[in-house]
Amino acid sequence: MPFTICSLLPSDYVEAFTVADLAFASLNTLLYNTYPLSPESTEKLTAARLRDIEAMPRANMFKAVDTETGKIIGVARWVVAKEEEIVDQSIEDTVSNDIMHRTVPETNEASTRGFYTMAARGKWAILGIEDERAEVVRLKRRVELDALFTHPGYQGNGVGSALLQWGLNEADRLGLITYLEATEEGRPLYERFGFEAIKVVEFDAGAFGGVGKHQYTYPREH
Repeated sequence: MPFTICSLLPSDYVEAFTVADLAFASLNTLLYNTYPLSPESTEKLTAARLRDIEAMPRANMFKAVDTETGKIIGVARWVVAKEEEIVDQSIEDTVSNDIMHRTVPETNEASTRGFYTMAARGKWAILGIEDERAEVVRLKRRVELDALFTHPGYQGNGVGSALLQWGLNEADRLGLITYLEATEEGRPLYERFGFEAIKVVEFDAGAFGGVGKHQYTYPREH
């Protein structure tokens, strides 16, 4: 199945969101009381996502495109932190400011807050640089895979591997660590590239009034 890798453009964002929702459907069922979302909620969430992208630090975003159909079949977003990142708000405030403003009527707010709080705590545990009070004040220099997803109909065809390669090469070039987080579905891809799990947590949506569990992994390069 032929595909090409090229830069993701602003005109691609809405199509990329659709692919992301398909790729992360199993996780999304834990974060929403009903899923898929209504057309009205999808429209509201899309608008919030577009605003978020505009406000994000500069990222290196790539798309995989099916050369026969011209459709986007995968996306990766990489963030390069050449300097240590200053931590200027708590995990709770980070989740509130970065995630919770995107809620729609179907959102299980407790489950969503719980999941992203868990994810942020794991990230700080691995990347955090503490001060004399044992408080995280900075995060390590790194090349971070902020997101990677492949359309379910195209998985197993090397799309994820191709999207992963840019960041690995960039980390080698800069002499930085590669940081990423893995869903259950994504973990086998990273293991094929030599990443090993250093932290595995299980999120139980039942503790927040939802249904289902999801294993979340923090790998490191072997």
